[in-house]
Amino acid sequence: MEVSTEWQKWLTNCNSFELDSILSLLLQIKLLGFKEKLSRFIMNVFFYHDILNNLVKSNYHLFILGIFHQTYFRNYKLMSNKEVSKGQFDLKIEPTEKANFKTGVYMEFKILKYDKYGKFQNKEKLQNKTNEALKQIKNKRYFSDFPEFIEQCVICEVACQKKDVYIVGEVLNSW
Repeated sequence: MEVSTEWQKWLTNCNSFELDSILSLLLQIKLLGFKEKLSRFIMNVFFYHDILNNLVKSNYHLFILGIFHQTYFRNYKLMSNKEVSKGQFDLKIEPTEKANFKTGVYMEFKILKYDKYGKFQNKEKLQNKTNEALKQIKNKRYFSDFPEFIEQCVICEVACQKKDVYIVGEVLNSW
């Protein structure tokens, strides 16, 4: 019984404050803090060799889903890979009417792989990928299905290359 209690305490306290802080910053539309904390968290958690040969979008996508699992406990819906409007979004956080912040979020993920010479691409390419994702969200009008009570929509693009993450976010006050 004592081992069980200790294990439960450890699981309860394991990085939960940092994860909660990352989500809170996003939902409160404090995008600069969100970008910094998420980038730092990925840098500290990912092991270089774990992602060396598996540089695929689903690795990062599932990792972010795991970070945001707590949305359910805050009266939000967390959705992944659903068709909406003219396309399919990667991740959506939609508040219910009971949520503290009436902020909806769409995230799109892009991955930079090796170039044709087997080298990593530069930061400028990461920035281009995030701009590509931003255009995709806007052009396909993912946000058109949000309920009327939502006050603001954050569209967030995450481009990843190994442990390097480049995040761009934009707030839409009307859609």
